[in-house]
Amino acid sequence: MNQLQIQLMKKTFFNKTGLVLSLVLGMALTSCLKDKGYQNGEYGSIHNTGGGKYVSIRGAGLANFSKSSLQVNSTKSDTIRYDVIIDLDYATPSTSPIVVTLGLDNAAIATYNAANGKNFQPVTSSMVKILNPTVTIPAGERTAKTTLEVYQNKFDPSKSYIIPLTILTVDGATVSANLNTRLVNIIGNPLAGTYSWDFRRFNTADTTGAPAGGSFVGTSVSINPLTETSLLLPESYMQTFVDPGAGIVLNFTNTAGVFSNFKVSLSAKTISDIAAGGFTLAAAPVLVGFKINGTSANGYSGTTFRTYMSLINSSGGTRTVIDNFTKQ
Repeated sequence: MNQLQIQLMKKTFFNKTGLVLSLVLGMALTSCLKDKGYQNGEYGSIHNTGGGKYVSIRGAGLANFSKSSLQVNSTKSDTIRYDVIIDLDYATPSTSPIVVTLGLDNAAIATYNAANGKNFQPVTSSMVKILNPTVTIPAGERTAKTTLEVYQNKFDPSKSYIIPLTILTVDGATVSANLNTRLVNIIGNPLAGTYSWDFRRFNTADTTGAPAGGSFVGTSVSINPLTETSLLLPESYMQTFVDPGAGIVLNFTNTAGVFSNFKVSLSAKTISDIAAGGFTLAAAPVLVGFKINGTSANGYSGTTFRTYMSLINSSGGTRTVIDNFTKQ
């Protein structure tokens, strides 16, 4: 297959309309019969009656955008390893190996941005690496696997990125017309980033006295986006006694860089974990104060958020906590 044919197939993939975008790894587009088997994880001649052999990336297609979402700066390791599965669909097994070469197609990012009014950024070679860009599907087999390494400390959490994994060449089969590119995406948030964190704990409902043990001032913390308009604010008491990943969800509205409608809440999982640990939520989290400082040019440096909440622990003791964050 020549490069013009491959490019025309890619164009077909990105011109599909009327699809619901949901961002991560599962069901595939069904625009042509030869690809239908991948929608339900089914393979074989029942779905491939044409007798050809078609190669795709598992989780490719616009319908899988949300299922290809990846959160960076969420683990202690600097490197996230992400499996990339190559699928071969055929009516009859291949009698020879199928060689597939992968790469990044930044033109796919521009196409996606233009079609959806987004501003996803490309990645550089210092941010990601396909460990084995050329993989071989053995004769008679259906899959091969390689690994994408993502160096998460290289990403700016305030920006959104797409890693456009694409099939560049195939020897011995045909590239799928609409499942040839997987848009692994990292969602940024303009208020995400490094904050200075002050935590005060009180063993009573009254917060006017001296803080109890475990309080601290000036700890550096990375506050990561949940979505483009929500953040997970860490909460030290819950992280210590309820769940290491617990926090307070901060939601807001972003209208062309003007932020409003700030609200805080707990996720359903955190509420469930509180109850499972024998705790009672005495006072739901409240955003007692916030101030947006700076501009996008300096990452809104100086922006502050302060939250308050109260819990009753499994022994019946009241624990009132105040968390204050200042963006660096």
